[in-house]
Amino acid sequence: MKYSITWQQEKTTEVDAVDLAAAEAYGVALIGRLGGFPVTKLLSIYEINPIEPKDDKPPTPFGKPPSGTLGGGQMKIADPLPDAIAA
Repeated sequence: MKYSITWQQEKTTEVDAVDLAAAEAYGVALIGRLGGFPVTKLLSIYEINPIEPKDDKPPTPFGKPPSGTLGGGQMKIADPLPDAIAA
């Protein structure tokens, strides 16, 4: 899983860790390398959820509607009006 670690002054890095505890251990070690707690503070750690591509395929090739549906140059003809005599 990927985690985003943010430390002082909104600097961010992405780390690939097994779980949140491993990501936190990496963040604590990173802060230690940068000078320790008074100099640098760990602000947040959160999991980055991958965005899975949607399957947005049209119903038929080239985006044409399936046969029998309106669209693609077809139009509905209105029903004929009944014969009526105005009085």
